Parts: sequence; structure tokens; C-alpha cells
Amino acid sequence: YTTLFRSMLELPLLDPRQQLATTSRILLSGYHRRRTSACYGSYHPPGRETLDVLAAKLPEEDSLRELGELGFTTLVVHTPKGFLPALRLSARLARAAEEGRLRSVYRDERHAAYQLLPAPPPQAGTGMGTPSARPR
Repeated sequence: YTTLFRSMLELPLLDPRQQLATTSRILLSGYHRRRTSACYGSYHPPGRETLDVLAAKLPEEDSLRELGELGFTTLVVHTPKGFLPALRLSARLARAAEEGRLRSVYRDERHAAYQLLPAPPPQAGTGMGTPSARPR
């Protein structure tokens, strides 16, 4: 329960000055009552550059892991009709879900949501400190 209802990263990330698109995302947060990356104002909030870099790398494993470490548990992709960057991102995330790297939790013609999965634990016997990994 607690992991599914933590922070949402709303994609694609928009410049805070794109108020028309951002306003609807903020309005929807009144219904789902979750923390969201959607905001707007006269400046970029601290950490925004980090989010831009991580979002650009999605769905790479490092990006998914780092977003989870930042407290995000859900990715929501808004795909307005004809907005190719969002449609491409949505397709990449859908493939990652098919591969088992994300869990698809919602999809319609304008939105898709994915739950970040916990990182798998390290496999025993793969570290340098284990007898099987030491050179002989």
C-alpha cells in the first residue's frame, strides 16, 4: 500500500511555463491525492535538472533505480494526440513493462501509468568477497 501511493513522476516533463498542460495535471492531483512532479512557477525547483536527465534516459535500469531512490513509485505518461515525444516515451515504457522491468497499472488513449519495481537483490556469489569470485 505505502509504495504504490507515494510520489508520481508525470511525463513528459514540461517546462514550468507550459501552464495549460501543467494546470490539468495539478488539477487531477486533487482526485488522486498523491505527490506529483507536476508544478509551475517562475523558476525551476531544486533537483529539476536531475529529473530532466533521468527522464531522458527512461527506461534504462539506472534511471528507473535512481527515480525509485528519489521516492517516485509511479510513472504517468500523458500522451496528447499528435505529441510524438510523449507517444515514443509511452511506447518505450510499454516495452519495458512487457519485459518485466515496470508494472503496467493503467492505460487509456491519453494516459499510461507504470509502477516502478523494487530492484532485485544482488545474487549470492557474485561479489569480490565471495570464494567463487576470487581469482585462483
